Amino acid sequence: MLLKLTRHILTTTLLGALSVTAFAAGDREDYDLDDDGLIEINDLGDLDEIRKNLDGSSLYESSAGCPEAGCNGFELTTDLDFDTNGDGKMDDQDDYWNAGAGWEPIGDWGTRVAYSGNFDGNGYSISNLFINNSSIERGVGLFSFMDGRTNEARAIRNISFDGALTKVSGLDGVGVLVGGENGFNIKNIVVSGTVQGRDFVGVLAGEVENSELLNIFSSGSVRGGYYSGLLAGGIYDSSVIQVFVVGMVSSNQNGPYVGGLSGLAFDNILTDLMISVSVQGESAGALSGFGSGSSFKKMLTVGAVNDSSEADGIIGYSEDNTVDNSYWATDTTGQDLSDSENTIVNSFGATLAELKCPATPDNTTCAEEKNLYAGWSTDIWDFGTEEQLPGMIIGDIIFRDSDGDGNLDVNTQPSVSLRLTQDGTEETTIVAGEGDVTLEAIVSNLDLSERYKLAWSLEGIDGAVEFGDTITFNTDDLPLGDYTLSVTVTDSGYPQMSDTAEMAVRVISNIPEPEETPDTTEAPASKKKSSGGSAQWFWLVIAAMVFARRNRFAV
Repeated sequence: MLLKLTRHILTTTLLGALSVTAFAAGDREDYDLDDDGLIEINDLGDLDEIRKNLDGSSLYESSAGCPEAGCNGFELTTDLDFDTNGDGKMDDQDDYWNAGAGWEPIGDWGTRVAYSGNFDGNGYSISNLFINNSSIERGVGLFSFMDGRTNEARAIRNISFDGALTKVSGLDGVGVLVGGENGFNIKNIVVSGTVQGRDFVGVLAGEVENSELLNIFSSGSVRGGYYSGLLAGGIYDSSVIQVFVVGMVSSNQNGPYVGGLSGLAFDNILTDLMISVSVQGESAGALSGFGSGSSFKKMLTVGAVNDSSEADGIIGYSEDNTVDNSYWATDTTGQDLSDSENTIVNSFGATLAELKCPATPDNTTCAEEKNLYAGWSTDIWDFGTEEQLPGMIIGDIIFRDSDGDGNLDVNTQPSVSLRLTQDGTEETTIVAGEGDVTLEAIVSNLDLSERYKLAWSLEGIDGAVEFGDTITFNTDDLPLGDYTLSVTVTDSGYPQMSDTAEMAVRVISNIPEPEETPDTTEAPASKKKSSGGSAQWFWLVIAAMVFARRNRFAV
């Protein structure tokens, strides 16, 4: 997001041309400045107003500026922070404290009043969401209930929920994004926080049904009763693709069906999952507490599974599932076996060292000639070094927990410098017409397996060609003058970090300036320049005056 996703995951950024502060909240001339059918949300007041416009067609009772077909949702134009006074704590000095209950969820699951519009975060974040509300029986989160079944292709996308103060507490159906939802595409999401509840508790959502979850990173801690997981409490009739979860899940009632991903998983398709979660509870599983009728493919589970009567390396209690090309760490999960009442295809437990060993998929040398990571795509998984577990690629970020301890690897800031050469010689001054110039970005302080991207700024220089970490350009027609060349490196860790280097360069001519010498040659009058003739007369007059002065005082 993600997750700050760091404008990630996953990110489409609104251009400055939106001028979001041009109109007061309820007095805008245009609520859809970029004409994409999504009304702009510029502050927490706008976000709060959504509860009165659940289909996304208007805001403040106005749809001014929406397309002819109407608006169908909302989009963020900036980061939002519930720590409104910025003092690092949530209390009655913050705008949405509400006597300690915090944010009032949008919609009402109990009465089936649902949000049904789209919501695009545009890579921005909602930070420090705080809810502590036990008066709501079911459905606690930013949204209480979302229902996209009556609207085609409803989506929640491109958003990060972060901040050390993010904490959501309630009874049943509790999650940072939503208490419960049905029929949405939820994609490109980074979510982190502390979530507590009674039953059906998850960091992203309490319950998910008939939906698609794609490209999601979820982290934090969950404490619930029955059916709790780091992603969601329960997932049904859905597809879950490319999801990475880290953190801790525990039962506050010693309730059963607790899992690293979800408490319950019924009739789902789940593929490309990384689960590094410490799980504690009865009938616990590194992936799910209870699973039935689902297809699990290309999964890796490495978190510890403790204090469980029916603990399992993948699923605590399961039946009628298919598990393909999936693996768990026997030494960190503490489990040697996976439930036998399933169809198991090339899925087995291995030690953490064996799971780190492969540098590519389809490895048959690291785990007693068994095929590790069979069919896993390098477009989704980055296998790093032999000292790292595979990382998951979501957008431009590689999420990785190298040692399987339930925490992402600590990211370090990269550094970059510039080196300029002309015709093979290092220079700080460019001579126009004396050979091509190469500008090289020298990047350091990266993890061994980390990737990075470069963004060049060469204002005023046309025809530059990029070759990896270098830029080359021709100097034959390069205008003389001063230039500032710069490059920004952004790494692939989380949170993403950047560094910028600049170089001031002067371009000079390769033609030497002529020496100024007196013109003693008599030229034809018709070809003499008037300025040259005037100069000659000037010097003749001066000479005559000097001669006369000398004669005047001669003895």
